[in-house]
Formats: sequence, C-alpha cells, structure tokens
Amino acid sequence: RLLPPRATNSRSSAVSDVYKRQIGGFPFLLTAGPFLNHNARRRSTMKEDAARLISLVDLFPLLRIAVWGDFILDEYLYGFTRRISREAPVMVISYRNREYALGGAGNAAYNLAALGVEVEAVGVVGRDETGREVRRLLRRAGIADGSILAEQEFATPLKTRILAGEE
Repeated sequence: RLLPPRATNSRSSAVSDVYKRQIGGFPFLLTAGPFLNHNARRRSTMKEDAARLISLVDLFPLLRIAVWGDFILDEYLYGFTRRISREAPVMVISYRNREYALGGAGNAAYNLAALGVEVEAVGVVGRDETGREVRRLLRRAGIADGSILAEQEFATPLKTRILAGEE
C-alpha cells in the first residue's frame, strides 16, 4: 500500500537542494549529494554540510515512508559467566534477564520513527508469539503495522544473542 504525501508547510521549502518527485504515486526525496554544492559546482565546507544536514533532518517529520522487508525479532539473553564447562570449551552462564528489539526491516523502521518520520511497516510475520512480539514493538514505537500480514504457515525469524559478563 502506498502512502499519500503529507500536507506540506513552509519548512518543506527550507532546503533548496531537495527535490520532491512522485514515483508511482509515492513521494521520494532526491538530493544533490552530501559534499557537492550543486549551485557553485565546488566542494562544500564542513560548516555548509552541517547546515545542510540539519535542514534535511528538520524535514523528517514531514515524511511518510513505507519500510518493506523481513521483520525479525532480536532476542538478547543476559547472564553471568561462572566457569568453563568440564565437558566442552564453553562458558557456563547463569541467566539474568531477556530483552527484545526489532531486527531487519523493523530496525530500519524503528530508526526512522525515532527521527520523526511517519512509518508504515510492510511485510510478513508468522501467527506465532515471535510475530506478535514484533507487532507489539512496532506499535510501541508508533509504527503503523496495518500492512503486516500474519501468516499461519510462516515462522517469524528470531535471532538470539547471548551476552555474558562477570558478576
């Protein structure tokens, strides 16, 4: 599903080197590149680049972006290392806690939303606990999940990382 552009205000004309174009009914931003002052055809200074970057970031709240891809749940298991196993050269870990985060396209959507962009997630998750957690995290971040399909035969990818340190 393509998103219509938001209503613009005077902030959208603040940056002269950003061009708005409709491609297939979806708004895209095209820039002249980070290090080229296209008006003078010379390399810009760091101060000019910083001002341009700030102007571009100020436009983020005006954007609506659909993020399409693989929505993965990242699981982080935290614990303490107590010893090395006698049976194999691996550490024995005492479990402390677990955290979940959006991975894959979900991470990209989360980062855009954190910058003020209105984001619509487009993809597939399973009708499993992992898929339900992905959708909960999307909604908690203010990301629209109406274009996420929940398929019975699909297993939502789960990536587990085990992080351990000393007590």
